[in-house]
Formats: sequence, C-alpha cells, structure tokens
Amino acid sequence: MPLLNFIPALVIIAALIGGFKLAGRWAKTVPMQVLVGFLLGIGIMVGVVCVLFGVLFAGCIIMGSPSFH
Repeated sequence: MPLLNFIPALVIIAALIGGFKLAGRWAKTVPMQVLVGFLLGIGIMVGVVCVLFGVLFAGCIIMGSPSFH
C-alpha cells in the first residue's frame, strides 16, 4: 500500500496525541484529561482542515476558474 493511504490516519492520530498531551497539563483527573484531550484533538483536526481548504480556495481564486467556452 502506498504511503498516501496512511497520511489521513497519521494526521488523526497525531492530532489526538497532541490534544492528550495538552490536556495532561490542564486537567487533573483522568476522565477530564480524556474528555479535554479528545475535544482538543477534534479542534486540531478542524483547524487543519480549515487551513487546507483555505489554501485550496485561495489557489482557486488566484488561478481563476477554467473557462468552458
């Protein structure tokens, strides 16, 4: 299998690990760490998707739409 198939899974895993690492500093109990870590991981993934779509949208604006005349 090519590496490109694993990239989305790696991004999700990295976002959740980052969320759990941040949550470990802020929350004191394990259930709160899991909840906050999961929410932060989801927030990180949403941020990554927003950045990617922003770059794609800016590229579409700069390049212009194709003409079908």
